[in-house]
This record gives sequence, C-alpha cells and structure tokens, in this order.
Amino acid sequence: MVQLWCFYTGAEFFYFRFAIRSLPHYIITGKNFIKNFKETYMLFSILTPCYNSAAFIESTVNSFLSQNFTDGELILLNDGSSDNTLEVLTELAQRDPRIRVIDQKNSGVSISRNHLMDEAKGEWILFLDHDDQFLPDAATELRRLITAFPDAECFVFPCCLKDENGGIRENIAPAFRDFGDQLFTGAEAFRRLYSEKKYRGQHWQPWRFVFRRECRPHFTTGVIHEDLDALPFYIAGLHSVCIAKTPYYLYTMDSPNAVTRSFSPKRVADICEVTARLYEKMEKMSSNQSKLQLPDEVIRGFKAMLAFNIFGYYQAAALFPEPQRSQQLAFFESRKEWLLAIENPSFNSSLKILCLRVLGVKRAARFFLRINNIRNFLKRFSR
Repeated sequence: MVQLWCFYTGAEFFYFRFAIRSLPHYIITGKNFIKNFKETYMLFSILTPCYNSAAFIESTVNSFLSQNFTDGELILLNDGSSDNTLEVLTELAQRDPRIRVIDQKNSGVSISRNHLMDEAKGEWILFLDHDDQFLPDAATELRRLITAFPDAECFVFPCCLKDENGGIRENIAPAFRDFGDQLFTGAEAFRRLYSEKKYRGQHWQPWRFVFRRECRPHFTTGVIHEDLDALPFYIAGLHSVCIAKTPYYLYTMDSPNAVTRSFSPKRVADICEVTARLYEKMEKMSSNQSKLQLPDEVIRGFKAMLAFNIFGYYQAAALFPEPQRSQQLAFFESRKEWLLAIENPSFNSSLKILCLRVLGVKRAARFFLRINNIRNFLKRFSR
C-alpha cells in the first residue's frame, strides 16, 4: 500500500513539474493563436464583378480604401473584359494587401457573383458594383448594425443616389423609413418590402443586401434579372432579417456601364422568363408543394409589385422591330393576368387596367406608347 502511495505521489509530482515547465510554452502558443486569428479573421468580404471597368473602377476601390475595413477584404473579379481592366485591377491590388483579383473568361454577372461568393472568406458578404461607391461612414454603420442585431442573417438597406451631374440625394423608401433598424422574420420582411401596398418597392438589387456567408443566396445564370429571380424569395426563407434605416451605399444613376440600361428584346425576354419562374414558385406555394409558404394576400401584393415592374417592358415591346414586336406582344397577351395584377391606389393604374380590358394587350400597348410620347413632349416643351 505504501509503495502504491509513493508511486502515485511521484507520478503526480512529475506531472506537476512538467505542467509548470510547459506553462510558458502554452502561454506563447495561445498568444500566437490569438495573433494569427486576428490577422486572418475576416468580418467583411466586399465583392465587385468588373467588366470593362478600367475608366472608373479606381474611384470605386478608393471608396473601400477610405473606410475602416481593417478586418475586411475586397475581391475584384475581371469577367473577361475587352479593355485593360485586368491590368488596372492588378495595379490597384498592389496598393493594399486586403485587395484580391480574380480573372475569368467572360461568363456574365450571375456566374461572377456566385464565383465571388465562393471565394469570400468574410463572415459577412456584400456587393459593391464596379461603378458605385461606399458612403464615407459605411464601415461604421455596418458594424453598428451587426453589433445591435447579432441574430440577423441578413440586412437590407436603402441607398443614396448620384445623378449624371454628380448630385447626391438620399433615397429612403417608406419601408426603410418606417421599419428601419428593426428585426423581422424573413416572411415579415418580404411582406413589408415587396407586398404591402403602402411599402412595397423594387428593393431587390444585390448591393442592398449584407448577408452571412453560410446562408448566402445563389444567382440563376444566363439571365439579366438575376437579382429579382434570386433575392425576394431568398429573403422570405430566412429566419431573421433586419431592415436598415441608414444608407451606406451610393448608387450611380443612369450609368452608361449598367447592364440593364435599355429595354432590349433580350432584356424583355429575360424579365418575362424570370416573372414566369416567380409565378411558378407562387403556384407551388398555393398548392402546398413548396417548403416556403406565404399568405394569399402577401402573394397577391407581390404579384401587384411584379405587374408594376413589368409594365415598362410591356410598353417598350411596342417599339421593337418585327418580328420581335409581334412575338413579345403575343406573349404578353398570353400572360394578360400579369399586367392586370397591377394594384396601385392611383388613377394611372385604374386607367391601365381599363385600357387592357377594353382595348386588349396589343392595342393598349400602342395607346400607352402614344400617351408616353405626348407626356415626354410636354415635359420638353415646359422647359
């Protein structure tokens, strides 16, 4: 018994001496771990798809460099530009180690966005389009909200607008003004942003969103309107969404570099394809074939938002040369319910519905076109 006690006592003494001698090593190792974690941890990944951006990308990058994004990275993706964008991006990346450059063959904005999200290392992901900028206090505002709403999976923001003369103004829609800095379920946020009559709007641009990397969306490839296709129902499916009150983003209006700058036949065909896909998703909800379920009145409100969005494309189709004009108007004729879903408390919307019912889709398109031409003429004459 005495021998056994001596053995255990000796072993305990040995391990005690070993632990004391090893303590400095563990302290140093712990300090190095913390140091390495601080050096490698990324809170933000800012993602910028670039195409023929050489002439203006520097001001976009400077708006990142002027921020306090010490724990963030900026990833610039050259999407097979035909100018010297890649050379400009490479030179910009040499100025700051937080900037990375990716080069790929021309694949379109959807593939570019998905590629960038796969490359991101930050806890939070946000997009900065190649011809836009951050506002001066963007990093401070983002950190404030992330700290205030630690359970949020996504933030949705208003913005400021920069016109062609360089003038800047706030663009805070009613939903952001009345529900700003509040946390909602995804379905509640969807209702306020895209369905409720007083508040709904076209708030689906990717740069409006800041989302956790582990629950990032996926953009459908091959279409121009990838944001409308992906983001509204993405929001509805999340557990917690914060609608922000203060903008952090400066959007350049009527940029000559915007992908969606004209009502081309391709663009109209794409919006029809995306709208059809959204209607298909809503049909599955109505027949309980979808995991995502939204109330009928919320779906009706979203259909009204889609009608408001698509009306301009429908009117533009009357300007197309043949045979595109006849093909597009025939398609809208077959989807007349899309247009009739417009629901806005205004005389203008009531007149549109009346004309569609009385004149039909094709003749109403020509009538709306003439009305717009008269309106534009009177605007020019009044100046």
